[in-house]
Amino acid sequence: MTITDRIRAAYTRASLGRPGRPVRLDAIRVTLVDLPRDLVDATLQDMATQDGVSLTAQRNPRMLTLGQKVAAVTIDGEDKHLIAIR
Repeated sequence: MTITDRIRAAYTRASLGRPGRPVRLDAIRVTLVDLPRDLVDATLQDMATQDGVSLTAQRNPRMLTLGQKVAAVTIDGEDKHLIAIR
């Protein structure tokens, strides 16, 4: 299973099978702790360019926990905290 496959599977579980529902990246990363962070980040950055995949920032950053901030992936200089896959 590729890293992309694992991210998609973790997303499906975390979104309760509801495509397009935003899911926090910390909920995804917890299932990928056996993988190097840089590989997961690179995969997320690549996935962000794919149709049907959206990585977004939390609208109100004051609402983020430390864990949610740490789980963010930086894309084009902006921290992204949520993923949605259609």
